[in-house]
Amino acid sequence: MNRDHTVAVAGPAPLTDVEREDLRALAAVMIPPSTQFGMPGADDAGIFSEILKAATCEGARVRESLARLGGLADGAYARLDPARRIAVAESFRHAAPAAAALIFSLVARCYYRDDRVMHALEMETRAPFPGGFTV
Repeated sequence: MNRDHTVAVAGPAPLTDVEREDLRALAAVMIPPSTQFGMPGADDAGIFSEILKAATCEGARVRESLARLGGLADGAYARLDPARRIAVAESFRHAAPAAAALIFSLVARCYYRDDRVMHALEMETRAPFPGGFTV
């Protein structure tokens, strides 16, 4: 008798559509694209997919942080006009510093891992160790 003994393993729940949209909008405010320097914004599709992976791994903490952001936006942050997004992002940083730091750190970590960003900064696109980087 052959039995399938598979076990379902529950991982962190993915972000909802609204949470993803809010995170992407905040990432764009944090690090907008620069045509002058040829830099993608943090909302770039490739970079944002890495941000989503990292956000999913952080799980509930990211969801709580995005809920705080949504509360300051009186709803969906992504639906605000661009000027209001900047103002709410500043309020978020001051009203919920730990929540904001979590999101800001997550976005920055993923942004500066992107090969295009590293190349634009004239840094080798490799892991920093074991060779390190000259600062």
